[in-house]
Amino acid sequence: MTTNEIVSKLIKYYVNNTCYVLDCVYSSMPFEVDLAIMTPAGYLTGIEIKVSKSDLINDLKKLQYRGRPNKKPIEYYNKFKYFYYAVPSNLVEDTLNTVHSWCGVLEITERRIIERRASRLTLKYKHNERELTNFLRLIAV
Repeated sequence: MTTNEIVSKLIKYYVNNTCYVLDCVYSSMPFEVDLAIMTPAGYLTGIEIKVSKSDLINDLKKLQYRGRPNKKPIEYYNKFKYFYYAVPSNLVEDTLNTVHSWCGVLEITERRIIERRASRLTLKYKHNERELTNFLRLIAV
């Protein structure tokens, strides 16, 4: 399964659940994720998509996941209520054994999305009206 196929399935799932979805979030927000989903109430879920074990391992070497001097790795995630890794079936076990235990894991199959581990990040940061407006502006572009 390709990254684009996984993105397509996740977008269909979250849009059907009345959320706003932004694909490929890099320099436009203060974080880097493959998908950012914002609820109408202003809570943000981040999703990293991985399609190979090497992609997963290399991603975890990035500075935002390891932490920076005098900062814990979790501080990178302080804008998310939930954080997930979305992977095809063949990567589920590797992902469960590799990523932080507070990260959720979504298995993406041809027919459905299965939550293999719930996200335990659950920070209660609620984005304000200005942040929500900026997020919606990015979606409209």
